[in-house]
Amino acid sequence: MLFLESENKIIKGVLEGRIGEKAPRPVAPLEIRLCDFDDVQVCISIVDTLLTVSMAYPPYKTLEGLGAKQMFAATYPEFQLVAPKAGFDLSLQVNVDLITPSNAASFIGRISGLKRNILGAPFEQCFEALQNGNANTLGPVQIPYRRNETIYVLPQEDRIVIVYSVCFDDKTDQAIARVFLQEFVDTRRTVNNAPPVAFGKDPPLELRGAPNLRNSPDLVGYLSVVIFFTHVDTTEKRIKAATLVQSLRNYLHYHIKASKTYLHIRMRKRVDLLLQVLNRARPEKDQSKIQKKDHHGPNICSSLDCKDDRLLSLSQILSEAMIIKKQKDLPQSMTETTWNTLVIGEIVDYHPHPQADPLNVCIVNIGDEEKLLQIICGASNVRVGARIPVATVGTRLAIKEHVTGDLKKLKIKKSKLRGEISQGMICSEAELGLADESDGIFIFEADARVGSLVIEHHTIASRLIARGISVPSSYPTVAASLLQAKTEQ
Repeated sequence: MLFLESENKIIKGVLEGRIGEKAPRPVAPLEIRLCDFDDVQVCISIVDTLLTVSMAYPPYKTLEGLGAKQMFAATYPEFQLVAPKAGFDLSLQVNVDLITPSNAASFIGRISGLKRNILGAPFEQCFEALQNGNANTLGPVQIPYRRNETIYVLPQEDRIVIVYSVCFDDKTDQAIARVFLQEFVDTRRTVNNAPPVAFGKDPPLELRGAPNLRNSPDLVGYLSVVIFFTHVDTTEKRIKAATLVQSLRNYLHYHIKASKTYLHIRMRKRVDLLLQVLNRARPEKDQSKIQKKDHHGPNICSSLDCKDDRLLSLSQILSEAMIIKKQKDLPQSMTETTWNTLVIGEIVDYHPHPQADPLNVCIVNIGDEEKLLQIICGASNVRVGARIPVATVGTRLAIKEHVTGDLKKLKIKKSKLRGEISQGMICSEAELGLADESDGIFIFEADARVGSLVIEHHTIASRLIARGISVPSSYPTVAASLLQAKTEQ
């Protein structure tokens, strides 16, 4: 899972452009307003030589007496706390002349981490006391850090107990949050030295008698985290622990939204796939009946009755016959491959074969989005969006064996591989005659036209010719029944 950064990326990026090491001097004026987690609003301005950072943070008044003032003195010694701007809870000021290229990174880091430092002040104070062995001298702390949620910090002699009340208005968010929070409890059992975690609908015993406990429909439950001395026995551990516990609620919120996004993507992809399956399930028309009707039916008869169609010039018929004759006279190595049924397709989706791990079930578009093909492929470079050569059912391929040099003849048929139907073949360079051997399927450029013939692509013919293979010239598609009717006239 992703851990959110404690620094605000927007503030950091803006200040690096104004007061950073490579920023131009003198510093240019600035006025920016932005929002952060937990209903935080920030305003940063540079006027003359003063940089002012103002923040609106609802629990600031409470945090001010829980270590925030001491934190400002220790972490922001160059800054001055001034009267806050209208609509804000605090304002810090510093002279930009104090910011030089050598110390700019320190200023930018502290300003972009202001929210973390304010909310983390009570935790660092408690962790430092635990590290020094006097945590039992501190009293319990209640931080109303969100509109309807509270953090309870309960120092004890050898531990610090932190309790979060977690609320979500949306029912779906509540369900996902319960799964996440319960996972914290279960995962802790398998992680060494992790803080003990407990989650439940009812308040833990440590909160017995605490004021303002919520019991509303939006309450998901209470999450308790126990920090021991071993978790904060060094300065680095103490700072890291304070950073993590103050951002836990935002961490949870972020991953709930990310999970919902992932679920929506999966649902949409599944719906698209089911629609494609339904489109493929439409019964196809009987082509033999259609051709018979065309030959004997009124449509072709009426067109043949037209004078212009009946009196086709003899030269046109002869030229069509000559093209067909030339096609028949091509070398055997080329006529064994039927290029008029090799088309450019696009992989619109794929998933692993349920019965064979090395194989993938690919959904391929060859120009008709309502009649997608399902093709089984074992290549490792299969990906969605790839434009690939597709040998449709009925295609004949002449594949040269790499070792023996013999010509292997292959006819593509509709087949079933371990329960999954395959309606064609996705070809490699070797299967197209473009190379003696190849790994994976051949992938065209992204602008290759789906549905066009492979032989019409501008690179295929030249590569075949370079290998000494005869290339068929382009010819018009002439229906056999229509050509026969013309010659008879």
